[in-house]
Amino acid sequence: MGGVHRGGDPDGLGGLFEDLEQQAEALELAEREAEVADRAHTEYRAVGLVERLQASVGARVRLEVTGPGTVAGRLTRVGADCAFVTEESDALRARSWVVALAHVTEVAGAVAGAVAPDAWPVTARLGWAAALRRIAEDQQPCVLVRTDARVVATRFTRVGADFVEHLPDTSPDRTPLLTPLAAIAAVRSVG
Repeated sequence: MGGVHRGGDPDGLGGLFEDLEQQAEALELAEREAEVADRAHTEYRAVGLVERLQASVGARVRLEVTGPGTVAGRLTRVGADCAFVTEESDALRARSWVVALAHVTEVAGAVAGAVAPDAWPVTARLGWAAALRRIAEDQQPCVLVRTDARVVATRFTRVGADFVEHLPDTSPDRTPLLTPLAAIAAVRSVG
């Protein structure tokens, strides 16, 4: 009975086809996972720091900032190019910071997500100059910290297109100073 196989081979051709099908499914799944990972990496390339910080509002963060150094506390709000941090303390009046994102060199404590700009609250679209204008409107004393680490206790009077006019506490003749916005790393409340 040469050449004819009679008898049931449980693994025969049926088993071979089943094995090939499983290999093909595994290959397809691996390709799909690679495509999803590649898309995720491509999409992440478009995520900005401000979008990561928007997702982190409410989190405890530590910002390293050129000039003031470490600013740590609860991230209370994020604007288009600035972050608002409230220091956590036992005092009745916690100090608040407004930090220019352009001078942030490192962030610790940000959550893993991001919030796209079209999902931001309306107030988040306001930026650094708008935050400083609000401080000027309140006429509250504050501490201006420049990028060169100079600290000036002052009171903002007006904010122009690219500068702040302010009256330092140490000015004997009450002559206002003009400081370019680009030179201001952060502003802290007094308290």
